[in-house]
Amino acid sequence: MKIFNKVKLMNWVKMAGILLILGLIFSCQKNPVSTTPSETLEAHLGSPLSESTIDNEDNPPKNPIEEEQELADFVRDKTGSIAEPEGLSKSFAATCKIDFNSSSSLSWMVNQAFSTFATWPYYIHGCPSYWIYSKPLNLDHFHLVSQAPNQCYGTSPKWGTNVNGSCVNQSDAKYWSRIATNMGSNSGVEFYAKSKSSGSSKNVTLKRLRVKSGTVRVVVYRTDIGKWWQWKNLGVGTWKWSTNNTNLSKVRIYDTNKNGTVTFDDLELTF
Repeated sequence: MKIFNKVKLMNWVKMAGILLILGLIFSCQKNPVSTTPSETLEAHLGSPLSESTIDNEDNPPKNPIEEEQELADFVRDKTGSIAEPEGLSKSFAATCKIDFNSSSSLSWMVNQAFSTFATWPYYIHGCPSYWIYSKPLNLDHFHLVSQAPNQCYGTSPKWGTNVNGSCVNQSDAKYWSRIATNMGSNSGVEFYAKSKSSGSSKNVTLKRLRVKSGTVRVVVYRTDIGKWWQWKNLGVGTWKWSTNNTNLSKVRIYDTNKNGTVTFDDLELTF
């Protein structure tokens, strides 16, 4: 009888082990290790940040309000009005994607950002009815580098293709697709919107961001709750927001590791 009970007990143990393994397999199939970034976004949501924390993070060289007005004046001087400059897309009336590829926007930058330096007036993206302004945080610039792996510097402001050590097929740098990057440390890039008709600030909804390399921290100011909100350690992939992403007056993208390895583009905002 004792031997029978031992055998029976061992069979139950084996059965329990099999069920445990099957449970783990099904669990992994439901939540695979290689989940897409958008599936795990809320896991990266951090606690709201205090005003003092944000003040310590951002030390702009100019008064922010004065700088925003200077940039608005710059756009009016360039366009002669608040109309959209020639060449900017008029599609997606309620959606705007900042991909750093607008030749009009790049033409406004110093030497078409030939050196990749995005200095004042930085990158200003035209959307239907709104301007999306960018500005560096904790530095006086960020970078807009070429997406082409064989890009070379030709006769300024032209870029070309490197073929056997020669820079050929040169064209104006404003026509080359770009991607944003920073200089490490605690630097970042801020984005905000203003109306073309009135010049007033406009809240946005953050919908998407593509991280091409490195790890970013996204910090936003939610006017509905009067607090800064953040998502931390967002790695390579396309991140899509569906909650805690509305009524934003500012969207900031920082390099999590502060080592200058971050590149990003396709920032999608809706109004």
